[in-house]
Amino acid sequence: MVFFFLLLLIIRSSLDSFSNIGIFIRLMNFNIPSIVGILILIGGVPYIFIKAKKNVFIKAKINAHKISAVFGLWLLILVPFIFISINNFGTKGFFAFREWIRLLTLFMIFLLSYQLSKKSNFQKFLNLPFLSLGLPLSVGIHQLITHGGLTIKGIHRIYGTIAHPNSFALYIVLFIGLTYWKLRTTNRKLWGFLLLVELGVLIMTISFGGYIMFGILFLFLLLKQKIKQKIIIIFLMTLFLLIIFHIPSVQTKIEEIKSINIIRTMEEKEVVDSFTWRIVNWYNLLSIWKERPLLGYGLQATSIINPWKTPSEEIGYAPHNDFIRYLVETGIVGLTFYIIFIVSIGYYLFRAYKVCKDSEIKSLLYIILGVFIAWQTGSLVDNFITSTTFQFYFWSYLGTTLKCSEFNLEK
Repeated sequence: MVFFFLLLLIIRSSLDSFSNIGIFIRLMNFNIPSIVGILILIGGVPYIFIKAKKNVFIKAKINAHKISAVFGLWLLILVPFIFISINNFGTKGFFAFREWIRLLTLFMIFLLSYQLSKKSNFQKFLNLPFLSLGLPLSVGIHQLITHGGLTIKGIHRIYGTIAHPNSFALYIVLFIGLTYWKLRTTNRKLWGFLLLVELGVLIMTISFGGYIMFGILFLFLLLKQKIKQKIIIIFLMTLFLLIIFHIPSVQTKIEEIKSINIIRTMEEKEVVDSFTWRIVNWYNLLSIWKERPLLGYGLQATSIINPWKTPSEEIGYAPHNDFIRYLVETGIVGLTFYIIFIVSIGYYLFRAYKVCKDSEIKSLLYIILGVFIAWQTGSLVDNFITSTTFQFYFWSYLGTTLKCSEFNLEK
C-alpha cells in the first residue's frame, strides 16, 4: 500500500497536461489526473475501513488526527449543496458531485499519509515526493528556453506540467519551503542547488501571487533563524527581488498596478489588467450572490452562473477567490463552515508545532504552517482550493508531518 500510494503521489505533478484525455460520460470527465484520485480512493477506503486495526470513525481511540474529524465534517456539510446544485441546474449540477469526490480524495490522502507513516518508513514519505519535481521543473526550464508556456499580452510565463502558472507557483513555493528544510537538516549542497533552481523557476512564472506567497514564507523563515541564517535568507531574498524587478514584463505589470483606480473600476467595470479583472469578477458574483445569500446556488455552481464566459468553452470564469467561491456556492452557512475548517487546520498545526519535541520535525511543522498561511493569502485572489496538484502534496506532507510530530525519535 505504501509503494502504491507514494507512486501515485510522485506521478501526480506530471499529469495536468493530460486533462483532456480520459473517459467522457455526458458531463462527467474521468480524465487521467482524476483517475489517479479514484485509484487512491479505491486503495484507501479498504485500508481505512477493513485492514486498519481500529475503525477511524467508530472506536473511542482513533488512529487519526483531529483534523480528520474536521475535514470529514466539512465534507458531510457539503453534501446538501450537491443536491442544491442538481436541483438548480439539472444535469449541469452533477459537476458538484465530481468536485465533492475530488475533495474526498484530498481527505483520503491526509488519512493515508497520517496512518501509513511509521517510525520505520516516515523518511520515504518526506523524501520520495521530491521526485515529483523532476518533470515539472524540467518542462518549465524547457518552456523558458524555447519560449513555450503561456504568453498573455506579450508576457511570457512558464507553468511546467501544471495547469496554470499561478498554480505552478504555489506548488513551487511549497517545495521551496521543503527544500530549505532539507538543506538545513542535511547540509548537502545538492539541496542548495535545487533551491536555486526552484527560485529561478518561480521567478519565470511571472506570478505576482506566487511572489507574495513566497514573501510570506520568507518572513516565516526569517523570524526563526539565527543571525548567520538570517543574513543568507536576506541575501537570497534581495537577489530574488533584484531579478524580478529587472524583468521587463514585471516592470510592465508594476506600471499597470500603479494606474489602478479601484473606485473607477467598481463604478465603470473598467478592466485594465488581471487585478481589475478580478475586482469586476468579484463584483459580478457578489451581485448574483445577494439573490440567494443564505445557502447559495450549490457546490461548483460558479462556472454555471458567472455571466463572464470563457471564449473557448462558453462556461463561466472561476471566482479567483476561494472565499467568494464558497459564499456564492454555499452561502453564508457554507462559508462559515469553510472558515471554521481553515481556522481549525491552522490551530492544530500551530499546536502541534508548539508541543513537538523533535527539533527537525518542529522546524518542518513551522514551514508547513508558513506554506498554509501563504496558501490562504493567495486564495484571496486565486482558485487554490481547486489547484489539485498543490493540494495533493500539501495534504500528504501535512499528514506525514503531524504523525512524525507524535514520534519519540531517537538521534
